[in-house]
Amino acid sequence: MPRETILLTILPVTWPHMPPVGLGYLQAFLSQKDIHADLIDFNHLFYTLSDQQLQKQWLVSCNTFYEENILSLIQQRHFKEFQDAVERMLTYGTVGFSCFKSNFKTTLSIAGILKSKKDTIKIVLGGPEITRQYFREKGNLSQELLQRADYLIVGEGEIPLYQYLIDNSTCKKIAAFRQLDDLTGLPFPRYTGINMNAYPRKNTVPIQFSRGCIRRCNFCSERLLYKNFRTRPASSLMEEIQYHKINNKTQYFVFYDSLINADLKKLHALCDGIIERFGSIHWEAQIAIRNDMNEKLFEKMRQSGCYSLFVGLESGSDDTLKN
Repeated sequence: MPRETILLTILPVTWPHMPPVGLGYLQAFLSQKDIHADLIDFNHLFYTLSDQQLQKQWLVSCNTFYEENILSLIQQRHFKEFQDAVERMLTYGTVGFSCFKSNFKTTLSIAGILKSKKDTIKIVLGGPEITRQYFREKGNLSQELLQRADYLIVGEGEIPLYQYLIDNSTCKKIAAFRQLDDLTGLPFPRYTGINMNAYPRKNTVPIQFSRGCIRRCNFCSERLLYKNFRTRPASSLMEEIQYHKINNKTQYFVFYDSLINADLKKLHALCDGIIERFGSIHWEAQIAIRNDMNEKLFEKMRQSGCYSLFVGLESGSDDTLKN
């Protein structure tokens, strides 16, 4: 008997320029386990429906007013599309939401609406905001959150979501840090059902070489999201790049790693793989400042097609960085 299809989605307001990489990984992982997951990016849908003024506000980081009021604005301006979105969600038995601080209020409100219309629907909440609140409240999540969600995922989602869909009767309400110890067999996102070139950043795909960070900085939330640092094999990255170049005509690849230069030997291997397989591709990433990165490695990165690096200075104060 085929298993029920789950809906994976993300709501406003989050960065709308590329498809949600986290949900892409969940969809691919579940597919590998013979579980079908539909992926619908409602954040992107309502971004494209919005006027230019609202779209500009959509891109402002930490825009508290719009984070708290975006749902009412959508209901006022796009009532039919909003109702259609809710009705579409209600056709599923289980809906999984990706939660960020910027879309948490909207997600909680939609979860409440879905529960009020269909009490049998299962709501799964995961993402960075669930993990942040879990640590902030020392595991004692709010009653509102516990009432509206059937299952809460802290940390990575592949294993706990799969376990919940297989048999939710054996799962506790909160799944904390059941992560993949090895990323070797992790399938890459294909974003089935998503029009990749409908996003503002045309011909661009988010991609991940690693998860976690080699550092445990107190001021950084990355240390809360992952227990440790792991990388995917460079060969798997080459297959992913090849897939998107052929199937989506992708020209630009944006690494979502915390830092692409966490493991310098593996960064060398990644660049070598790109050069050998493709000559070069257009790619960008985040890096940390490292004294042991030599000019030869930077030259190799440029040869492989790197055109932009984002450097996280974090703070200009030595005291802040130390403390």
